[in-house]
Formats: sequence, structure tokens, C-alpha cells
Amino acid sequence: MKKAILAIMLLVSMMLGGCSVMLEKEYVVIEPHNEQYVEDDRTDVLTVENYAGLKNAILSLVESGLEYGVIRTNNYDGDVTEDLAEASYEVARNDPLGAFAIDYLTHDYNRIVSYYELHIYITYRRTREDIDSIVRIGSDSDLKENITQLLQNFGTKAIYRFSYYDEKDYDGLVEELCAEDPTMEFGNPQIAVSLYPESGVQRIVELEVQYNRDEQTLTTMREDLLRSVRQNTGGIQPDASEEMKAYRLYRRVVDNTEFDWDAYEQLSEGDLSRDSGTDTAYDALVGRKSLSEGIAKAYYLLCRELGIECMVVRGRNAGFDYAWNIININDEYYHVDCTAEIMDDNYQGYLLTDDDMTNYRWNDELYPACDGGMSIEDVLPYQHRNIHE
Repeated sequence: MKKAILAIMLLVSMMLGGCSVMLEKEYVVIEPHNEQYVEDDRTDVLTVENYAGLKNAILSLVESGLEYGVIRTNNYDGDVTEDLAEASYEVARNDPLGAFAIDYLTHDYNRIVSYYELHIYITYRRTREDIDSIVRIGSDSDLKENITQLLQNFGTKAIYRFSYYDEKDYDGLVEELCAEDPTMEFGNPQIAVSLYPESGVQRIVELEVQYNRDEQTLTTMREDLLRSVRQNTGGIQPDASEEMKAYRLYRRVVDNTEFDWDAYEQLSEGDLSRDSGTDTAYDALVGRKSLSEGIAKAYYLLCRELGIECMVVRGRNAGFDYAWNIININDEYYHVDCTAEIMDDNYQGYLLTDDDMTNYRWNDELYPACDGGMSIEDVLPYQHRNIHE
């Protein structure tokens, strides 16, 4: 009887002495989160029952920007130690937020009789502000809208999260958006793209943008450009016909802009690149000197201000790279070439049809056919050239 009592006392002593406590530690590279865990009565402790809950609990720590967290198991279904290592690796390598935000993670665990207490230690390579600035993108239109806002504000960085990611031509997208809104292009934005992780359906994309001028200079330039647009569209009667409005804009570009022969010669000799930023609407409307594309963009901006459908055509003229416009007047399309009359005042470049464009070449699949029935004589019956307002 005494021996039995002593055996029981020894067993209780061992349990109170903590002989069942085990400790292990492991190092991994990491990343972020989802959901499927339960908060413990202690608000800083998460409780999990399976692998999915464990991974999501680790991710919740990352989403919260925590450097340390405690996770407790409850009737856990699986091997806790193996799942902890795997979940940490999965978060670190394959989850977009983790791949983007985390530098490394370490973890250890205590086994306490019927459950485990897991300790997570996270070191970040991104700031809390970076994580909070992530914008979720659900469609291509969302992406265009957000990049447009970035360029309009001359922003230098944007971070987007895609639930379903497909490869994109960001350089081409920026070029397309700048063509739609020439007030964004004169900073000559150059874009760098980083993907997290490098492969997978879900991704975080970080865009970094560089401009050829500082933000204050670019902001001032845009204000000057928009002021010039308002000035050049001012004084045109709101009740004038569409063809007359478009013609008055044509004259204002032609009469107030020079062709930049110096830039043209440098471009021809290879001393100037097409993306040098000297062929913009700003050059034409504010600097009053540009190449054909800048002149075409200037006319496009003026037409847009008055609600006239207009597009910039990129093609060739007499064998050289060249740009002009197409406008819609009364549901009929016409070519408009301001540069041609700027270079030669004996040329009339307004309301031209495809048949008039004998020396021009363009991709007619990208642009509407221009076969309208009006001519300059229909707009100005008695005088159709060199009209100065």
C-alpha cells in the first residue's frame, strides 16, 4: 500500500515538474494570409484545428503587420510539426502577400500535454504603408483606371493584387493610356514591373514609374497645357456646326504652331529617339513647335475639349513616320492633317477622304474608312484657306 502511494506521488510530481514540455525551433523564408482559425479567450492567441486554419492564421499575422504571434492547436487533425513547416513555406513562397511583404520567418513550438502552442516570428522587408496601399484589381478596366490615376498624379509607385492574373504588356498599356490622354505623356513615363510570386494564378504586381522631370515641374507643365487647351477652344460659338468647330480648331493649331525642323533632322540622323519627349501636345500647344505626332495630339486634345470625336493616326507619309488625325463629323469620318499645312501653306489638310491620301500609308484595320461627302468648300464657301480668327 505504501509503495502504491509513493508511485502515485512520484507520477504527480513528474507532471507538475513539466517533464511533458518539448521545444523545437525552425527557420524559413515567409509570406501572408486568408481565414479559418478561432481567436482564443486571450485576444493575442489564435486557435486552429487543421492545416488550412494554420496557414490562414499565419497569414492573418502578416495582414496585421505583426512581428510576433501565438497560435494554439485544439484537437488538431494532422501532424502539427510537419504542417507548421509546410504552412510557413507555402505562405512564404506561394502566397502573393507573403512573397511581397516578408523577409523571413522563424517559428518554434511547445507541446503542452494535449495541445501545441506555436510561436511565429516575422521580419518584414516591406512597410506597413506598403501593405495597406495594395489595391485589389478585378478586371482589365480596373487596372486601366488605376494606372491612369497613377500617371495623372505623376505617381512613382503602385501595388496591385490580382485574384486571377494573366500576363500583361505594361509598357504597351502605358503607351495606350498616354495616347488616350496626352496630358500624361510629356513626363515620358518609363515603367518597371515586379511580380510576387514569380508564377501562379494569384499575384501582387508592383509598378515603379520614372519620369524625365520632377513632380512639381510636371504638374506645372500640365497646368500650362490645360490652360492652353482652354484658351485655344475659347471663343468658339457653342451653337456652331461640328464641321465649323473642327475647322476653327484646325486653324488655331496651323496658325500657331511651327514644325520642329531641328528635332526632325536629329531624329533622321539618329541623334534623337522617338521617346525623347519632344513630340508631345505640350510641345505643340505651349512650346508652339513640334513634330507631326505632337501636332496631331494637340488637335486631338482641342477636339476632345469640345466633344468632337477625334483620333490620332500613326502611319507614314512620303516614306517617313508620320501622324495626323481622323475626326467624326455628322457620323462621317475625315482625315485632318494640320502638319501638312504648317509645312506648306499651299496645302489644305482639312476634311480629306481616303482617296485624297495618295502619299499616306496606315493600317486601315485600326481606323475607320474616311469617305464622307463634305469638303472644305462646304464649310467655307467663299474662302477656304488661311482664315485667321
